[in-house]
Amino acid sequence: MNDLKKLVILAQGGDTEAYHVFLETISQTIKRIVSFKVFNESHRDDICQEILISIHHSLPTYSPKRPIMPWINCIIERRIIDYIRKYTKLEEREEIFDEAVTKETNATNNNVERLAVEQQLEMLIEKYLTEELRRPLLMAKLEGHKTKEISRVLGISEAATRTRISRAMAKLKKAVRINNGK
Repeated sequence: MNDLKKLVILAQGGDTEAYHVFLETISQTIKRIVSFKVFNESHRDDICQEILISIHHSLPTYSPKRPIMPWINCIIERRIIDYIRKYTKLEEREEIFDEAVTKETNATNNNVERLAVEQQLEMLIEKYLTEELRRPLLMAKLEGHKTKEISRVLGISEAATRTRISRAMAKLKKAVRINNGK
C-alpha cells in the first residue's frame, strides 16, 4: 500500500508517469471489488470508469498524512451506492412502463381497440419526447435492441443511452398520467 501512496503523492506533484502507474494498479483492485458487489455484468465497466473519474477528480483532496486505501475504498463505495440508487429507480420505471404496456395490451383484445391504444401511445411519444429521447426508447422497448447496440448506432456512450431511455420513460409516464387525468 505504501507504493500506492507514493504514486499518489508523486501524481499530486505532477508526475504523469506515476499517475498512470497508479491508475493501472488501482484499476485491478476496483474491478475486483466491483465484480464482487455488482451482479449485473453489463454495468461493471461503466461503474469502474465512474470510480476512476471520481478518483481523478478527488486526487487533490487526498492527504498524504492519511492511509491511501480507506480513501480509495470510500470513493468506490460511494460510486457503487450511487449506482444502486440510479439503477433501482431505472428498474422501477421500466417495470411501471412494462406493466402499463402489458395492461393496455391485455385490455384491448380486438384490433380496433388495440390500434387506438397504439395510436395514442405513438401520439404521446411524438408529443412529449424529443428525437434524442424517442429513438433510444423505441429501439430498446419496441425493437428489442440492447444498450450496447443502441449506443453504437447512435454514437453515444452506453451510460448516455441508459440515461436517455430512463428520461424518456419518466416523461412518458408523466404524459400518461396527464392524459388519464391523474
